[in-house]
Amino acid sequence: DLSAAEAADALVELVERLAARHRLVIIEGGSISLLRVLCARRAQLAWRLTVRLLPLPACDVYLANLTHRAREMLTPGVCGPGLLQELAALWHDPRQRRLAASVNGFEAVLECCAKYSLDAATIDKQKIPEHILHRIAALIAERHAEHGILQHRVFTEIFENATTAPTFDLGMLERAA
Repeated sequence: DLSAAEAADALVELVERLAARHRLVIIEGGSISLLRVLCARRAQLAWRLTVRLLPLPACDVYLANLTHRAREMLTPGVCGPGLLQELAALWHDPRQRRLAASVNGFEAVLECCAKYSLDAATIDKQKIPEHILHRIAALIAERHAEHGILQHRVFTEIFENATTAPTFDLGMLERAA
């Protein structure tokens, strides 16, 4: 769990390391709090920060894509553990439970744990009925869609003039957040 300042420090360090080897570095995504810190540092950056907001797909397409991705996240894959394994590992440490409950995907799983009497500490070892897995994936998708739509609205307000204006109005970011 990183603060926005710690995340920005790590991001700037990574971009600078990558920029030493690559002419162009593209970063996808970002939270409002991270972007607030990064934009406040914009004048001190050794590189140019530009923002390009991509349009959101139609709502039904967006939800279908997110639901498909959520189903993939629930299953361990070649790249490592799945979301259920990650949640169970976090849940074993009581100090990490607040962090887990604050993350969209985990929060949706925890809601289903409460509703369907599933144990979060052993969620990765339980045989979960297909209809519950379907509900978990749908809820993860809904939460990510809600968050993504809100972020898109905020980022549109924040950045619609940021690439053409000579300075960035941090107050606009604070009003939007």
